[in-house]
Amino acid sequence: VGDATMVSRMFTGWGYSETFQHVIGAVEFLCGILLIPPYTTTYAATVLSIIMTGAIYTHIVAWEYAMIVVPAACLGGLVFVGYERSRYSGLVDKDKA
Repeated sequence: VGDATMVSRMFTGWGYSETFQHVIGAVEFLCGILLIPPYTTTYAATVLSIIMTGAIYTHIVAWEYAMIVVPAACLGGLVFVGYERSRYSGLVDKDKA
């Protein structure tokens, strides 16, 4: 979270292209919207969880351990929301979960 110039400098510092930055931003935005309808929540949470895992990896490789807190918290929330929504959408057998 921050202004676009700062985020762009951070992505560049990590070795990612500007195109990659735009793709990640677009996917995050789209999946954020897709978290709302119950029938797409689990899929959106899965995609966003993959992105958050990549963010955690990026911070570890860049030795930015304090920066891991935000994507880790988001990852935890996404896993929870995705799992809970899947229980009620029939994706997970309710008797075994």
